[in-house]
Amino acid sequence: MNKEIHGEVKSMKKALASVRNYEIDIEIHQSITSLLKDVDYFAGVKVDESTINCPFKDSKIDQAQIQVPIANRHQVPTRRSIDNTKLKLRKKLKIEQNGRRMETTGCAILSNGNLLFADNAGKNVMMEYNKDGRLIRDIPVSAKPWNMTVIGTDQVAVSYDTLNYIDIIDLKKIIVMKTVTLKNNFWGISYSNGKIYVVVYCVGIVVLDIDGTVLNTIKCDKLAFNIASIEDKIYYTVPFASTVKCCTTTGNNIWNFKDTSHVTPRGIATDSANNVFVLGLHSNNLMILQDDGTVSKILLTKADGLNKPTRLYYNKETNILLVCNTQDGTAFLYSVLFY
Repeated sequence: MNKEIHGEVKSMKKALASVRNYEIDIEIHQSITSLLKDVDYFAGVKVDESTINCPFKDSKIDQAQIQVPIANRHQVPTRRSIDNTKLKLRKKLKIEQNGRRMETTGCAILSNGNLLFADNAGKNVMMEYNKDGRLIRDIPVSAKPWNMTVIGTDQVAVSYDTLNYIDIIDLKKIIVMKTVTLKNNFWGISYSNGKIYVVVYCVGIVVLDIDGTVLNTIKCDKLAFNIASIEDKIYYTVPFASTVKCCTTTGNNIWNFKDTSHVTPRGIATDSANNVFVLGLHSNNLMILQDDGTVSKILLTKADGLNKPTRLYYNKETNILLVCNTQDGTAFLYSVLFY
């Protein structure tokens, strides 16, 4: 993108430099009073040539990467038909097994493009890989991690399933900034607009601020599992009912989706247009739902390598989708293309 922009800037500058500016004035002859006797012309045309004065502001390309303040993000997203969405495989990754078996229960894409994985059957670490599939480091955590969500640039919130608590971790300093304990088991966790949303078994969706203070609890299906949040909407899966639901942040149900071709929905994420990606654990597929829950489309199947997929993460800045199988340590990076 930078190469294309710099090329356009160079072309614009060249074009502007070649444009000439002309000023045309009429100079009246001094002997106009003796026009009929003494002169044989009325006036002369004078042409002055100079470069055009058209300033071109060469904005820095890096400015396009500055994040928009949260206060400016509350805009109605542009609706995008899922018929125009396709995936292009960028990389197939293999996550190292660090226990007797593997159970990938969490994943994320960090701001630097690196990938973060949680293996609930492995050691007390989160594993950070680069986008080429090379292990960068193991990040120690207080127990076997269950799920995670990215908070800002260098922080993640990590949940520990049946241990009923969350750690908010600084990835640069590798320190726990805050620990929050709730009543029951944790399932899904999501972050948006300065708030952390956690599915707590038989309680609902508990809303926290980034300091870990409980703000309120949103009513939802008692068997809700994974969750995705964006703006004023929450999307969550109910695996045992093979259903995906959408509600407002005040708990009002908006729509329910159920399809026989999509069995045991688990991982869930949204794009910038509020369309929803959902993994089917037992149907071994990835489906995208229109933002209103009325239309669906299968994007990936078992033929694409899906084998009990459970987790996915969508980066809205780069349009990169990370998809993870549960037990074989396989993960896939896709570019999401819009036509």
